[in-house]
Amino acid sequence: MKNSVKVATHPETGSVVTETKNNKDYETIRVEQNGIQFNGGFANAQKRSAFITAKKGTFSCFSAGQDLPGQIIAKETRQPQYEGHSPKINPKTKDEVLVAGAKVYLKFEYTEDSRAVDILIRAAVAPQLEKVVL
Repeated sequence: MKNSVKVATHPETGSVVTETKNNKDYETIRVEQNGIQFNGGFANAQKRSAFITAKKGTFSCFSAGQDLPGQIIAKETRQPQYEGHSPKINPKTKDEVLVAGAKVYLKFEYTEDSRAVDILIRAAVAPQLEKVVL
């Protein structure tokens, strides 16, 4: 992924800045990032989006299409990351994604840290395969 994101309009309101639902003192902006992900010799186009929350008035000078430094990373957990968070769904089978029998929850998060990496849950590797001999 590249090291910049673009400010985008909210998919429901069409506005750049949207008041949060749970607290009228806060607002959000949506950011998007387009890139290519390389994995196991394959390249896949990938589009990510995330929301950034701040106190009301913080985003008054932001506009759609504006570049911001940073990136959007994926964070997977075994517990919901916010109220109403649905588990990750396999797009082909429409089944919930399970790793070692547990549901996986995915959230995309904006960060200015260009060294940040995705935090993904993977199936446990057999202990004998984890050892590395130097």
